[in-house]
Amino acid sequence: MKTVAIIGLLAVAACAHTPVYSAAQVEAIMQPLAYEQQIVRKCDEAATIADADNFLASLRGDAAEQAAEILSFITLEVAEGEAEYVCTVELYYSTQERADDARALWATLKGNS
Repeated sequence: MKTVAIIGLLAVAACAHTPVYSAAQVEAIMQPLAYEQQIVRKCDEAATIADADNFLASLRGDAAEQAAEILSFITLEVAEGEAEYVCTVELYYSTQERADDARALWATLKGNS
């Protein structure tokens, strides 16, 4: 019985360290990270960026479902886009700036949990 109680307490403690994000926060972080990740994958096969995947892996429940939907939509959108429009320097750098802002927000929110 003590073992079950200890395992339960450990599970609760592990969940307590998982940040809880609002739907707006999930969107504000996932959308820029997903665009950056998918544009880099489409335009530079040698480069690897997995921040959107890492953010998704850090989420649970409704937040994970929402983030997965955003990532799926953006993956399809970028895949369907013509490379001559998607793989421009201007789009790459503007996407990178927004992703940097999203990473900063993610770091701030993780630190507040």
